[in-house]
Amino acid sequence: MEQIPQNPQSQSPVFNPKLGLNFFDAMSKVAGGKKITRLEWGRDVSYIFYDSTKELVMINNITVPAGRQAKEGIHVYIISGGDLLATDWVVCKDTPEVVIS
Repeated sequence: MEQIPQNPQSQSPVFNPKLGLNFFDAMSKVAGGKKITRLEWGRDVSYIFYDSTKELVMINNITVPAGRQAKEGIHVYIISGGDLLATDWVVCKDTPEVVIS
């Protein structure tokens, strides 16, 4: 994934409208086969993608606790109000292929 600029001062889901896409534009990218993430999510490598086998939008949460191995979890994505209003969505680059079992 490309380096994403961080904004440590922000706790707002709409902290800078010039940084990325709004939710609806981001979802159109997902519908086109892209993976997306939010700048606000910071260091964890989490992204949203469309699983055509289940016809659901999924989220892949990958967290790396300090000094531990990465933990990965793929779940159905449930939109929050903050995500809906956010304008910091970006298309992911170089994410690993997701294998749904």
